[in-house]
Amino acid sequence: MKKLASILTFTLLIILPSIACQLQQENKITNEKFDEFIELFKSNEEFQLKRVIFPLQVTYFQDFHLPDLDTIIVKKDYYHQSLLFQEDCNYKILDTNSSTSFKTFEITGQECGIYVRYYFKTFDNKWYLIKIVDQSN
Repeated sequence: MKKLASILTFTLLIILPSIACQLQQENKITNEKFDEFIELFKSNEEFQLKRVIFPLQVTYFQDFHLPDLDTIIVKKDYYHQSLLFQEDCNYKILDTNSSTSFKTFEITGQECGIYVRYYFKTFDNKWYLIKIVDQSN
Protein backbone atom coordinates (compact mmCIF):
# COMPACT_ATOMS: atom_id res chain seq x y z
CA MET A 1 0.00 0.00 0.00
CA LYS A 2 2.86 2.38 0.84
CA LYS A 3 4.49 1.53 -2.47
CA LEU A 4 1.26 2.38 -4.36
CA ALA A 5 0.92 5.68 -2.48
CA SER A 6 4.54 6.52 -3.28
CA ILE A 7 4.02 5.76 -6.98
CA LEU A 8 0.83 7.87 -7.11
CA THR A 9 2.52 10.76 -5.32
CA PHE A 10 5.53 10.59 -7.64
CA THR A 11 3.25 10.45 -10.72
CA LEU A 12 1.21 13.44 -9.55
CA LEU A 13 4.36 15.44 -8.84
CA ILE A 14 5.45 14.90 -12.42
CA ILE A 15 2.07 15.34 -14.16
CA LEU A 16 0.58 18.32 -12.29
CA PRO A 17 3.36 20.83 -13.12
CA SER A 18 3.17 19.76 -16.75
CA ILE A 19 -0.61 20.31 -16.84
CA ALA A 20 -0.28 23.67 -15.06
CA CYS A 21 2.37 24.80 -17.56
CA GLN A 22 0.20 23.74 -20.51
CA LEU A 23 -2.84 25.61 -19.13
CA GLN A 24 -0.73 28.71 -18.56
CA GLN A 25 0.49 28.62 -22.17
CA GLU A 26 -3.09 28.23 -23.45
CA ASN A 27 -4.17 31.24 -21.39
CA LYS A 28 -1.40 33.33 -22.94
CA ILE A 29 -2.67 32.40 -26.37
CA THR A 30 -6.39 32.85 -25.74
CA ASN A 31 -6.42 35.90 -23.44
CA GLU A 32 -5.70 38.19 -26.32
CA LYS A 33 -5.16 41.88 -25.65
CA PHE A 34 -7.06 44.08 -28.08
CA ASP A 35 -4.17 46.50 -28.67
CA GLU A 36 -1.90 43.64 -29.75
CA PHE A 37 -4.65 42.03 -31.80
CA ILE A 38 -5.54 45.21 -33.73
CA GLU A 39 -1.90 45.83 -34.70
CA LEU A 40 -1.70 42.38 -36.26
CA PHE A 41 -5.19 42.68 -37.76
CA LYS A 42 -4.26 45.98 -39.44
CA SER A 43 -1.07 44.76 -41.04
CA ASN A 44 -1.45 41.04 -41.76
CA GLU A 45 -3.86 40.13 -44.55
CA GLU A 46 -3.89 36.40 -43.80
CA PHE A 47 -4.47 36.94 -40.08
CA GLN A 48 -7.24 39.44 -40.83
CA LEU A 49 -9.11 36.97 -43.02
CA LYS A 50 -9.02 34.37 -40.23
CA ARG A 51 -10.44 36.88 -37.75
CA VAL A 52 -13.59 37.94 -39.58
CA ILE A 53 -16.96 36.38 -38.81
CA PHE A 54 -18.75 35.62 -42.09
CA PRO A 55 -21.16 36.57 -43.40
CA LEU A 56 -19.98 40.05 -42.43
CA GLN A 57 -22.53 42.82 -42.01
CA VAL A 58 -21.42 46.07 -43.67
CA THR A 59 -23.38 49.32 -43.65
CA TYR A 60 -22.55 52.07 -46.14
CA PHE A 61 -23.62 55.71 -46.07
CA GLN A 62 -25.28 56.59 -49.38
CA ASP A 63 -26.46 60.18 -49.20
CA PHE A 64 -28.06 62.47 -46.66
CA HIS A 65 -31.42 61.96 -48.41
CA LEU A 66 -31.21 58.17 -48.64
CA PRO A 67 -31.14 55.50 -45.93
CA ASP A 68 -27.87 53.70 -45.24
CA LEU A 69 -27.26 50.62 -47.36
CA ASP A 70 -26.94 47.37 -45.38
CA THR A 71 -25.07 44.58 -47.14
CA ILE A 72 -23.65 41.18 -46.33
CA ILE A 73 -20.18 40.13 -47.46
CA VAL A 74 -19.30 36.45 -47.77
CA LYS A 75 -15.75 35.22 -47.38
CA LYS A 76 -15.02 34.90 -51.12
CA ASP A 77 -16.01 38.56 -51.67
CA TYR A 78 -14.08 39.96 -48.72
CA TYR A 79 -11.06 42.16 -49.40
CA HIS A 80 -8.34 43.16 -46.97
CA GLN A 81 -9.26 46.22 -44.90
CA SER A 82 -6.26 48.50 -44.89
CA LEU A 83 -6.27 50.07 -41.45
CA LEU A 84 -2.72 51.33 -41.67
CA PHE A 85 -1.89 54.83 -40.54
CA GLN A 86 -2.60 57.70 -42.92
CA GLU A 87 -1.41 61.21 -42.00
CA ASP A 88 -4.75 62.94 -42.35
CA CYS A 89 -6.73 60.36 -40.35
CA ASN A 90 -7.39 59.85 -36.66
CA TYR A 91 -7.43 56.37 -35.17
CA LYS A 92 -9.23 55.61 -31.95
CA ILE A 93 -10.25 52.56 -29.94
CA LEU A 94 -13.65 53.08 -28.36
CA ASP A 95 -15.03 51.00 -25.49
CA THR A 96 -11.68 51.07 -23.70
CA ASN A 97 -12.99 49.19 -20.65
CA SER A 98 -10.68 46.17 -20.53
CA SER A 99 -13.38 43.87 -19.14
CA THR A 100 -15.74 44.25 -22.11
CA SER A 101 -15.95 41.68 -24.88
CA PHE A 102 -16.84 44.36 -27.47
CA LYS A 103 -14.50 46.98 -28.95
CA THR A 104 -14.87 49.53 -31.71
CA PHE A 105 -11.97 50.76 -33.83
CA GLU A 106 -12.73 54.09 -35.46
CA ILE A 107 -10.99 55.86 -38.33
CA THR A 108 -11.94 59.46 -39.06
CA GLY A 109 -10.54 62.07 -41.38
CA GLN A 110 -12.28 65.41 -41.72
CA GLU A 111 -10.21 66.57 -44.68
CA CYS A 112 -10.72 63.36 -46.66
CA GLY A 113 -14.28 62.52 -45.54
CA ILE A 114 -13.43 59.19 -43.91
CA TYR A 115 -15.59 57.92 -41.06
CA VAL A 116 -15.48 54.15 -40.58
CA ARG A 117 -16.13 52.04 -37.49
CA TYR A 118 -15.01 48.44 -37.16
CA TYR A 119 -16.84 46.43 -34.51
CA PHE A 120 -15.08 43.55 -32.77
CA LYS A 121 -16.22 40.89 -30.33
CA THR A 122 -14.44 38.14 -28.46
CA PHE A 123 -15.22 34.49 -29.06
CA ASP A 124 -13.22 31.98 -27.02
CA ASN A 125 -11.13 34.93 -25.77
CA LYS A 126 -9.99 35.89 -29.27
CA TRP A 127 -11.03 39.05 -31.12
CA TYR A 128 -13.06 38.90 -34.34
CA LEU A 129 -14.45 41.53 -36.69
CA ILE A 130 -18.25 41.26 -36.68
CA LYS A 131 -19.44 44.44 -38.43
CA ILE A 132 -18.28 47.48 -40.41
CA VAL A 133 -20.13 50.80 -40.60
CA ASP A 134 -18.73 53.09 -43.29
CA GLN A 135 -20.25 56.56 -43.16
CA SER A 136 -17.59 58.17 -45.32
CA ASN A 137 -18.75 60.68 -47.88
